[in-house]
Amino acid sequence: MAEADAVVVGSGVNGLVAAAELALAGWSVVLVERNHDIGGFIATEERTHSAGELDTAQGWTPALARGYADRVLNRIARHAPDLHDKILAVDVITPPQLTLHNPNAVDGDPYGGSHELDQSFLWRPLPHSGRHATTVRGLWHIGASTHPGAGLGGVSGHIVASALTRRSRFARVARFSPKR
Repeated sequence: MAEADAVVVGSGVNGLVAAAELALAGWSVVLVERNHDIGGFIATEERTHSAGELDTAQGWTPALARGYADRVLNRIARHAPDLHDKILAVDVITPPQLTLHNPNAVDGDPYGGSHELDQSFLWRPLPHSGRHATTVRGLWHIGASTHPGAGLGGVSGHIVASALTRRSRFARVARFSPKR
């Protein structure tokens, strides 16, 4: 692989925004995603509840997990009629299972847990870690757990891409920008 000006890890909304803005500014960008599809946890509100279509009284049972997966796949199949014929397997990770494997996923919440005021805006992820910079030279942190917080898709990616491409305003960033 040729050397890139930036490597964006994760293709959620923030990663896509950061990669796109850096590329539009003339940077060569590599976007790395561990999953088969890009997009991260892009979801609609409909996806976050059962909409009265599923029995949730017993919590996340195997039947509820499969019903939820079928509901999502059926909605997608409205636009891709041959979808079900192409599916080889379905494996559902429920919110309690997600919590067991990811301590930041409180009750299955993919957005870093708390949405209290002291965990939002400039205080994400920590009060002393503003501007998304990390202690690792050239490594910047974006996503729902950073400023301005969850539910504002793409904003932290935009903030970092803007900081990296505005050389005159952020002198310390210039050393990380492409040599052109």
